[in-house]
Amino acid sequence: MTDSLSHHELASKMLYHQPLLECIAEQQKAVDDAREHRSKEPAYEVLSQMGYMQCRAGNYLKGLEYLLEANDSLKKITNPDSTRTEGAVMLLGNLSNLYTRLALYDEAKEKNTEAINLCKTINRSRIADLLRMRAIIYEHENMLDSANFYYDEALAECANIENENHRRNHTIVNENSRAYFYIEHPDYAPDSIRNAVDALERNLDKYPHSYSTNLLLSGRGHVLLGNTDKGLQQMEKAVELYRNERGDEDLEFGLRMLAISYATAGSHKLNKLYPEVTALHDSIMNRQKANALLGKDFQYRTIELNNEIELMHSKLQTTRQHIIYIITICVLLISSTIIFLFFRRKQQKQLLQQKEQSINMLIADRISLNAQIDKLNSELSQRSTDDTPQTLVNPLLLEKDNEIRFRKIFYELHPGFVEKLRDDFPNLTAGNELLCMLIKLRKSNDDIALALGISRESVATARYRLRTRFKLPKDVDLNEFIQNR
Repeated sequence: MTDSLSHHELASKMLYHQPLLECIAEQQKAVDDAREHRSKEPAYEVLSQMGYMQCRAGNYLKGLEYLLEANDSLKKITNPDSTRTEGAVMLLGNLSNLYTRLALYDEAKEKNTEAINLCKTINRSRIADLLRMRAIIYEHENMLDSANFYYDEALAECANIENENHRRNHTIVNENSRAYFYIEHPDYAPDSIRNAVDALERNLDKYPHSYSTNLLLSGRGHVLLGNTDKGLQQMEKAVELYRNERGDEDLEFGLRMLAISYATAGSHKLNKLYPEVTALHDSIMNRQKANALLGKDFQYRTIELNNEIELMHSKLQTTRQHIIYIITICVLLISSTIIFLFFRRKQQKQLLQQKEQSINMLIADRISLNAQIDKLNSELSQRSTDDTPQTLVNPLLLEKDNEIRFRKIFYELHPGFVEKLRDDFPNLTAGNELLCMLIKLRKSNDDIALALGISRESVATARYRLRTRFKLPKDVDLNEFIQNR
């Protein structure tokens, strides 16, 4: 590298001033740096410039490969601000130009539109050039009205460029391009040929890179206007410059223009020029055929790739739909299960409440009956004339059918409670079990006494015997022990 210039910057500086192969060699170093992530410039800018250079050298396949690699590199950048650059605009413009040369006009216009839209967000100064490129696309398609429209649009856009030097240079380039169009298609707007020649001669020395082309086409314009001698002299001079400065395609264009002008003037020089023009034209035509085949091959591969991508998207969409269906079914199943469990639990809760209510009513009935019997016993004791008082026997809560009913409801309310008691304490009597069941139901000693038809003292005695069977320490509460089982 020279001083602090990178290989990319140095190659850019050499372009148009040094032999193209030397520029390509320098740019290749920049490409190597970019691929190894050693470049300070974005990879897509480096690859784009190499693609442009390869196309200028006539290596369109290599140029296409570099430009597509650059485009892929650009698409991988996730930060939008890093893609809104003039380098990205140039890449899209280079792709558009190459697609035009390969006769892929739809693709060319697509990239041109992308470049124009991007340019509007960062720097409008390049829009004029992009409109001119769009005019060239239509010119290649022989859509001359559209081409003329965009040449005019490009020239009008130059007025919006703020920098004076840039505005002047862009205006010159676009004036030249529109003049080329009128002279190359003399039947389209014959009245515009004079103005076209004037514009080319006015700009002849203002833009060195286009000097030989301006000289050639202004000469062709003079021939069309009837100034044959002057025109042929200019064209012959321009062709000699082409031989020294330009590639085969530009030289073939110059020779073809000169041969047409010789034919128009009836000059004998056509005989001498004709073999060279024919040979070069055949060579260029073969190259153009190869380019056309390359374009068709690229188009075919692009279609195949797009079909594959579309198929993948279709499969992905189908997979997504299946996943959505599965998720929907799962959600419905889960929702249904939750709803079922909710209502089932609610139903079970209601059923338990009913059973609890039933057992409480059963106990309450026995308690009420025994309370009435106690009251009657008291009255009988007061009325008795015998020494031995008459008493009514309190009915047991849990005898015969009542006990069966009570136990059935209790087992449903507290499944496994009694079975575990029997397993842990096999010596429990039926009375012990009943006392435990009433304690489990959180009944007080008074309720237990009334329910069982025994005195409160008998309840206390029964509780003491139960503690003994359980072998409970003094600090352990019997109620808590039973209710926590």
